[in-house]
Amino acid sequence: MNFRFLCVSFMAMSIAVLCTACSIDAKLIVNDSTSSNEKPYNTALISKISAGANHTCLLKADGSIWCWGENSSGQLGDGGNIDSTSPVKVNDPGISYDSISVSDNFSCGLTSHGAVRCWGNNGSGQLGNGQTADSNTPVQVQGLDSGVISVSASGEKWGNYGYACALLSDKTIKCWGHHPANIGNGTTFSLTPVSFTGLTGVLQISTGRGHSCALLESKNVVCWGGNGSGQLGDGSGNNSATPVQVSGLGNVKKVLTASSAWMNDGCSCALLESGTVKCWGANPYGTLGNNDNSVTYSLVPVDVFGLTGIEDLALGYGNDANGNGTACALHNSGDLFCWGSNSTGMIGNGSYVPTFKPLQVGSLAGRQIGVAAGEGGDNGSGHVCALNNLGSYRCWGANYAGQLGDGTTNDRTTP
Repeated sequence: MNFRFLCVSFMAMSIAVLCTACSIDAKLIVNDSTSSNEKPYNTALISKISAGANHTCLLKADGSIWCWGENSSGQLGDGGNIDSTSPVKVNDPGISYDSISVSDNFSCGLTSHGAVRCWGNNGSGQLGNGQTADSNTPVQVQGLDSGVISVSASGEKWGNYGYACALLSDKTIKCWGHHPANIGNGTTFSLTPVSFTGLTGVLQISTGRGHSCALLESKNVVCWGGNGSGQLGDGSGNNSATPVQVSGLGNVKKVLTASSAWMNDGCSCALLESGTVKCWGANPYGTLGNNDNSVTYSLVPVDVFGLTGIEDLALGYGNDANGNGTACALHNSGDLFCWGSNSTGMIGNGSYVPTFKPLQVGSLAGRQIGVAAGEGGDNGSGHVCALNNLGSYRCWGANYAGQLGDGTTNDRTTP
């Protein structure tokens, strides 16, 4: 075997010895020397590690994808349906991947040839192959076999609902599956990708269960879908099937969305080119990170307290109406900061107490170069994983399906 998992070592009598950090023997697809010309727009489009409610996937430098956690719908992509507490290789011979996007019940990857392939639950056509049968190995998304820059997937853990969108090289997007407001052509459902009418000049797309946002060439952001908690950021609180511009937001580098399976609650965050972060939407457990627990929601973006020098973001949200959102920010020093709901220890500080401002995550080795936040199931359960420049990852939070990848199903409140 040409790989080994440092998180689980088997002794002569098959006794597992576990450690808190796990790694796969290969360099990651992106390292500290990442250059801006690796992708046409910005390196924030390159996802190295991604998480859903109960599973996580990691991309290696050889273009292979390794996943762990729940596998009831085949979302690990290994050809089976058995959960795994340690990484298993996605079974897609001859295919090399450039980035990944993991949702609650399915996963998608962008190949080195600009194609999109997905696997897992397909109850609402989220695999994009014109069918509704689940697949435990990757299938080709119809019509997206080249010319794709990035892909964003979103699904609902307890049911079949899910959808995904792809950013094309002409800066338009195509989406498929079930979106609660508009899959792109004015309807809410499609088994194959459809062009998003009227949306052009897109640099990045982020999908949440109940709403989506797109970063435009103007460096402004537009969002559509549910807006019951202000997650569209236009100041109205009104749902919208067509994109509306986020109020007072400019010079954006990356946008993220997270929401429940309904349209009444959710949140969004934007990383600005200045290295600061703004968030909007629901805030009962501190998702906005503005150090103000009296604000239960915001219809427009507010500053995340004390953050500067930020390079990347991760955002997760519970699959319920309880507002259990957790966000994490990666600093240019390699330090990681998290805030919001802490219902299963996602903040990583050894407690279950929510925080309304960012706290630094301790016990992380090396320089962190990637972060993923799994959208939780009911009551805001979820987990976070951080990836470092040494090729190892540490995860914390809920672990009932092995989504922390440490060889156990034990929850962790620290990395």
